[in-house]
Amino acid sequence: MGGSQSNSTVGYEEMPPPPPDESSISVNSQHSRSRSATDRGPNDVVEVPLSDDSVEELILANGSRRRSSLSHVPHGASTGLESFNYLTNSLGRKTNNLSATGGSGQTQQESVRTLDTLFGVFMPCVLSMFSLVLFLRVGIAVGQCGIYIALVCLSVGYILVVMTTLSICAISTNGEVQAGGAYFMISRTLGPEFGGALGVLFYISNVLSSGTYIVSMIEAVTDSFGKDAGSLGQYLPESYGYQLLYSTVVLVLCLLVCGLGGSLYAKSTFIIFIVVNSVIACVILNFFIADAQWVELPADSESFYNETQAKFTGISVHTFKQNDDPAYSPDYTTGDTYTFVSVFAIVFNGCTGILAGANLSGELKDPSVAIPKGTLLAQAYTYVIYALVYILAAFTCSTDLLQMNYTFLQPINFCPILVFIGTVLVTMSAALSAMIGASRILYAIAKDDVFGVVSRPFAVKATRKGNPYLSVLFTAFLVQLVLLIGNVNSLAPIVSIFFLMVYFFVNLACALLDISSAPNFRPTFKYFSWHVSFLGMLGCITMIFLISPEYAAGCLLVLVLLIVLISVVGPSTGWGSISQGLTFYIVRKFLLRLDPRKDHVKFWRPQILLLINNPKSCVPLMNFTNDLKKSGLYVIGHVLPTCWDGLTDDPVPEKTKTWLALVDFLQLKAFVEMTVNKSIREGILSLARLSGLGGLKPNTVIMGFYDYILPIDTLFPLESDTVSSRGGFFNRASTSGTKTLSKRAAARIRTMINEFPEVRNTVDSYRDITIIEYVNIIEDLITMNKNVCLARNFNSLDLTKLKKRASGEEMFIDVWLVDFFKPTYHFVTEVSSLFLLQLARILMMKGIWSSRAKMRVFIPSSDGESQQMISSVKSLLVQLRISAEVEDFDWTSLTSSHFTIDKRLVDTSLSASSDESKANSSKEEHHYPLSYFQELNDFIRKNSRETIVSFLYLPRPNIARFRSNPDKSAEDNREELLCCEKYMEQLEVLTKWLPPSLLVHGVSAVTVTSF
Repeated sequence: MGGSQSNSTVGYEEMPPPPPDESSISVNSQHSRSRSATDRGPNDVVEVPLSDDSVEELILANGSRRRSSLSHVPHGASTGLESFNYLTNSLGRKTNNLSATGGSGQTQQESVRTLDTLFGVFMPCVLSMFSLVLFLRVGIAVGQCGIYIALVCLSVGYILVVMTTLSICAISTNGEVQAGGAYFMISRTLGPEFGGALGVLFYISNVLSSGTYIVSMIEAVTDSFGKDAGSLGQYLPESYGYQLLYSTVVLVLCLLVCGLGGSLYAKSTFIIFIVVNSVIACVILNFFIADAQWVELPADSESFYNETQAKFTGISVHTFKQNDDPAYSPDYTTGDTYTFVSVFAIVFNGCTGILAGANLSGELKDPSVAIPKGTLLAQAYTYVIYALVYILAAFTCSTDLLQMNYTFLQPINFCPILVFIGTVLVTMSAALSAMIGASRILYAIAKDDVFGVVSRPFAVKATRKGNPYLSVLFTAFLVQLVLLIGNVNSLAPIVSIFFLMVYFFVNLACALLDISSAPNFRPTFKYFSWHVSFLGMLGCITMIFLISPEYAAGCLLVLVLLIVLISVVGPSTGWGSISQGLTFYIVRKFLLRLDPRKDHVKFWRPQILLLINNPKSCVPLMNFTNDLKKSGLYVIGHVLPTCWDGLTDDPVPEKTKTWLALVDFLQLKAFVEMTVNKSIREGILSLARLSGLGGLKPNTVIMGFYDYILPIDTLFPLESDTVSSRGGFFNRASTSGTKTLSKRAAARIRTMINEFPEVRNTVDSYRDITIIEYVNIIEDLITMNKNVCLARNFNSLDLTKLKKRASGEEMFIDVWLVDFFKPTYHFVTEVSSLFLLQLARILMMKGIWSSRAKMRVFIPSSDGESQQMISSVKSLLVQLRISAEVEDFDWTSLTSSHFTIDKRLVDTSLSASSDESKANSSKEEHHYPLSYFQELNDFIRKNSRETIVSFLYLPRPNIARFRSNPDKSAEDNREELLCCEKYMEQLEVLTKWLPPSLLVHGVSAVTVTSF
């Protein structure tokens, strides 16, 4: 890649060439450079020093971000342990700020998290799912549809909610979930427009549910104690006005409980849960022990059907056979004839409680654990109870009893008042759960400032413990309006449609996240896929239109209006949008949809520019980069070192065809970019700046390593028609097998290969670039905010070792989180360390790497900090959802023979200002003996016997003082040459004969812990 270069450095002259299988890729053969970082605007990242008591903030406004590095740790954090702890803590603080920051820039108040899985999720979900259906509507399901279709109806509802729950589990375990439950998860995934609109629909769903549960409770009260035909006593007037009064009284009681906070509700839930399950046990027992009897029918049913009694037979096969076929009849409360869809709309209300726990996410100790576990257990438990009660009712109750008395469980029981208590408690609890959940959703929407001035009042008024009393009061007002309807069977279809719409978009959010294949979408809950989410979406939208096309159309119209409203009045947010992750896949058709201003760190992926001079020597690296890109942009760049003067034709089009043929032959998902420039350095800068379109631009540049080792031809002319599907000799660096080509195809491949020049065959061969230019290119790319990777020894990459790995034999991808160029302060900066981990983790996501290799992280320790260091780094890896082994090594023993580490230097570098720190660094870097790097090389090689690829930190060249002087003297030029040679010599000694190694300098934020 460069011009001729004399062997002026001692290291190059004295080193014997390595064995052929360990030879490195030269820069002239690998003019390659990788580039990986988030796509950002020029002002995206601002690095600021932190004082002792400062708290790191991630500001997501107008596309800008603020981040800190380990070079700016608090004063006194001089040890490696403290530095890694600081990295872990700062990453956690970023997560909280990212999740809690709304479009207006207001920081969300931290909720008091006191609820665990049992009290915060399982019990609320169980009580909400039992709600009105278990004690008041089982008769409708079995009596109208028959036992078999009733079980089908129940199963369809549970299948829909289970698929939705899997989506909820996936999203909720991909980071920290704040207050707002499903609204929070959807809005942070789909963006503010869809998220805010769905939040409103979800809020309305909970308001309707709360009103429905209260109405059903009053129905049970009047059926038991109504003056006309109360089964337990005739005391209460039953007119519409009185029922509205009773409902209002219950609503006031709910309001008082909600006003005291979710913790009080959770505490009362335990008592309600025990009582309700005791009642369920009595109900199930009663089916077996109760004698046959005639049961009095309610007054409404008696007047409608002209029947006064119906038969309870006890366990009877004959009764079961009578209940096995559908027998649809009119509803005695409305006069409408039931159908399967109308029955499903009512029964589905018993499935809508799955989000009761998610609604309390802001008060859960660990939402990512509690929500999946509690919700799935609640579904399993309630389904078994429902199915058991359905079957026992079919065995014991006549069809007339099931159809004509919705409260039949009460009069047939040996203790009717007990069933009444259970009915009241379970409906009251469900109403409370829905009302509290609705108020929390409204509060979360208001805190996000989605509707601007309209919603803002509900965000500023809250108690000291975070209870949003204004939201509670407004929710109670809306519930009061729902109570005016006053009929459960009229409300149930509306509630079902709204919840099905919410479930549809929950599944949509999860499906889009999975399809986008974002590297940072790594939920700890693994039992989901976009196929299941898609089936959930299809089932939900189908049932929405089957229940009521009119209501469904109205719901969609409201949704569209809300989306338009939010897009007009809503503020800009920093949540990110899944649309950016998806657009990456279809960017070749919809380039105009990819907006770089909306880039977000959680959808970051490597977009790589691989710089190649002669592909004949770079095939293993090209294959490796193809595996590293993780469905990202992959551009192979090449500079034609030619002057435009004298050219009659543009050589780029014809050359590009040859390179594209090579890309097709190697089965690489890559683009090819070429430029003509007499200066290799200027040509590379042009490629780095201009490659790509819009948001589809390289963020990482990979180059080959500049050394004097002869490259190997890995793309030699084929001697046989049977070749690897990724080439000939180099199939050891690919994951494909072999195939037989036709003679015509083989001839075309030979012609294509022969178009490329031969590789250098002597050390003194002319090179297109000097060592000064090479080092300045590294500095240029870093200045351009590009991540820079230097690839060394990739001709020795042999993936057949992974394929043929014996049972029990381990192969590793190593990550060395250490800056070997700073013996006194040896930790990699925060950004670079996360970038190293991210690249290694992305490689582990690819095919054979994920199934045959393990990831290993090496960290330095000293002064007996070993176990604490390992524990700290493991905690960081858990936050990043990265599975890796952690090994430490004694840094002091490696450096003590070369340096006396003065901790005062460390303290000074940590507490100094940015300029002072850079000055100290410039004095300290690149002046270490080669014996030090040779010892490091020996140590790394000793620990890399089972390593397939290593990731190491690449320090920034210390040449700023030469670049800032445009009028350099001859002495300055000589010093610059010596500095560049020293820099490359130290890198060369450090990486000599190592396994394939990637020296990485990261400048971009690449990962977060929250979605």
